[in-house]
Amino acid sequence: MNASQGRTTVQNIGLFFIVLVLVYGGGFAAFSHFKTQSNLALEDLKQQINHEVALFEDIQAQMGYGQFIHNFKNLVIRGEQDYRANSYSQQLQANLDQIQADIDEYRRLPGLKAPETDGLNAIEAVVAQYQKMADKVRELKSLGLSVEAIDQQIVVDDRPAMEALQAWSKFLKADATQRIAALHAEADRNELIQLAVIFGISLLLTWLAFEWLVRRALVKPVSHINQQLTRVCDAEGDLDIHADICVEGARETRRLGQYINGMLQRIQNEVAKMNSVKTVVDQSTANIMLADKDLVITYMNKSIVNTLKKVEKDIQKMLPHFSTEKLVGQNIDVFHVNPSHQRKLLAELTDTYVAKLTLGELHLDIIVTPIWGADGERTGFVTEWKDITETVKLEKMQEAVEQNLKTMVEKAAKGHIGAQIDVSALDGFIRDLGEQINTMSNAIHVANKKISDVIVHLSKGDLTPRVEGDYEADLGAMQAAINQSLDNLSLIMAQVNVSVREIAEDIQATTERNTNVSSRLQEQAASIEETAATMEEMTAAVRNNAQNAQQANDLTVQASDKMAEGAHIMQQTIQAMQGIKASSDQIEQIIGLIDSIAFQTNLLALNAAVEAARAGDHGRGFAVVAGEVRNLAGKSADAAREIKTLIEQSVSQVENGTQLAEQSGASLDEINLSIRQVTERVSEIATSSLQQSQGIEQLNQTIVSLDRNTQENAQLVELSANSAELIAGRAKELVNRMHQFTIAGPFMQQAETELKIHHSDKTADKD
Repeated sequence: MNASQGRTTVQNIGLFFIVLVLVYGGGFAAFSHFKTQSNLALEDLKQQINHEVALFEDIQAQMGYGQFIHNFKNLVIRGEQDYRANSYSQQLQANLDQIQADIDEYRRLPGLKAPETDGLNAIEAVVAQYQKMADKVRELKSLGLSVEAIDQQIVVDDRPAMEALQAWSKFLKADATQRIAALHAEADRNELIQLAVIFGISLLLTWLAFEWLVRRALVKPVSHINQQLTRVCDAEGDLDIHADICVEGARETRRLGQYINGMLQRIQNEVAKMNSVKTVVDQSTANIMLADKDLVITYMNKSIVNTLKKVEKDIQKMLPHFSTEKLVGQNIDVFHVNPSHQRKLLAELTDTYVAKLTLGELHLDIIVTPIWGADGERTGFVTEWKDITETVKLEKMQEAVEQNLKTMVEKAAKGHIGAQIDVSALDGFIRDLGEQINTMSNAIHVANKKISDVIVHLSKGDLTPRVEGDYEADLGAMQAAINQSLDNLSLIMAQVNVSVREIAEDIQATTERNTNVSSRLQEQAASIEETAATMEEMTAAVRNNAQNAQQANDLTVQASDKMAEGAHIMQQTIQAMQGIKASSDQIEQIIGLIDSIAFQTNLLALNAAVEAARAGDHGRGFAVVAGEVRNLAGKSADAAREIKTLIEQSVSQVENGTQLAEQSGASLDEINLSIRQVTERVSEIATSSLQQSQGIEQLNQTIVSLDRNTQENAQLVELSANSAELIAGRAKELVNRMHQFTIAGPFMQQAETELKIHHSDKTADKD
């Protein structure tokens, strides 16, 4: 498993405490649940006991004063009648039914005991007797017997029931106390058992959580790591770096195990590297020696042993007691006659130091490098003995060659190419190198002489000489490049010579054509200037027409707006006339109503006069009033008829006015439509005039621009003519200068041929 996966120590401990909280919280919850169940059982028992007591008390009450027996006696004494709602017979039957219902319900209760069963049986027997006696009382009552006679025949012994009730009551009290005490005892016993079980389960779960989250994840992995680390480094100090540390437990312990394994693996790798380095150093041709911080030699590879054995006799001349076989374990002072100087030098050494040693013809470089530990302290020295005899000899010959090369370069810098190196004192590779340098110098000198001759002729204008000889590589490339350059230059100069003559002739013809074009452009400029003036006048006239058309368009738009406003007012007038007509119609209806009222009033007045006449003297005053009312009704009818006539005339005139107003409105709508059409036409004319004015103005600007460009072109052509004359003069000078170059005949012929072909191609392209 990856070290970054799994739970950390904090997570394991936190999870352990969470498990503890859950376990003991669950145990407390379970105990509370069991306690609640016990309390519920006790409450159920109490409710059952209360129910039994309630049934018992109800049975006892039904048989007590004012109930069952009392109603039976009233039935015997008073019969069926009662001053209350129910008769004694009905009340008695209700008591008997209630007692029987209570007995039946009590019998259905679980776990009935003998006293309860005996009481129920006794009461039920007494109730049955009373039921039988009640039927007999009704029968005797129906026979008309007296109360005394009936009482003598009715005999019921209710003492067994009373005794049973007393025994039952005592039993209920004792049984309730006993059952509650037994339930309490059982609850206490169950609580102890439950506490023991919950505590045991909690301890088991706690142990499992500790085992899983603490011991296996923390304690056990740390113990294993400790044991394995003890095996890695035993008491004697030996290291077993190949041990494998267990990786288990929490994230930290797994990570610790992986870190230790990684460290051991790196130690193995470093040891392997050190062994590889030692093997390489042992087999290396370099002469390697190691010494500790006290300058005691601790290691020498095979190469230095062989080297020291070769020069052992030379060293013994200076150090008679020197022995290669005995060096390991000795101090490096054995190499020095006066070791104090070397000790002081090594004590102050902080970087690599190189010392030179000469033993006869043997030359050695002793390279000493201090070895530093991780704490910054010096732990020893590594010394390399390098045989530089051949190097010293080679350096001397190199110095001689370098001196000769320096002299050669100095001469070459002054222009003396071809100097030689003295190789008489050289041998081997250095001698061969000197001879090759001499050969190279001589070849460069010959090639340089030939190139110099060609360049001298070139400086005099003679393009006919070439670099002769058979050269390879860079000199061959240089020879080919110079000869090719001369060929190209000859061809180019020939082409230039021919082209210059042609250019001079073309420039002369161009000058004549430019003069002709200049005069024509001046005439064209004068014509364009006159055209521009005419276009300016035309532009002003068209602009004036566009402005007039725009003003006419504005006037027609205003007239159209006024006409639309008039049509709107006429429409309002028509609506007002229609309103007047409607009001006149309503007035006419009202006048008709008034006329009808006057007619009815006249009839009423006539009837009143008739009744007054019948009344004689008593109705005379009323007859006078009725006559006045009749006169007023007649006048009202006349006035109503006159007003109706006037209203009808007014309505007729209003209808005529409305028709005329509608006709006027229709005419105004037609006029408004015509004016709108005229406005649209005038607007189109104004728009066209404006566009025409803008187009003519653009044309005028174009002609003005054309006039300006023509004037500028005329000036440019004139300047071009002047430039052509100057170029013609320069071309003549160039032709004269080209005659100074000497060009081979084939190049001149090739240039003239190419020029003719070029002219032929241009003529064909034009056709």
